[in-house]
Amino acid sequence: MKPVVRYFEDTDTLSVDLASRPATEAEEVAEDVIIDFDSDGNVVGFTIEHASRLLGPALNAKRTAHARR
Repeated sequence: MKPVVRYFEDTDTLSVDLASRPATEAEEVAEDVIIDFDSDGNVVGFTIEHASRLLGPALNAKRTAHARR
């Protein structure tokens, strides 16, 4: 499965789903970075809160390119 990347502008959150399995557990591994695990302990995704602050120009460039479509 290809990763599914979603940015939620209203909450400034970037979510990346790496697998089709649901997350059953989550752990904050750094400030504003949360890793999602399935029931077997495998990483199935992650979330970056305050994404525009952490990713800055890279995220803004992606949003601008998407808006032009």
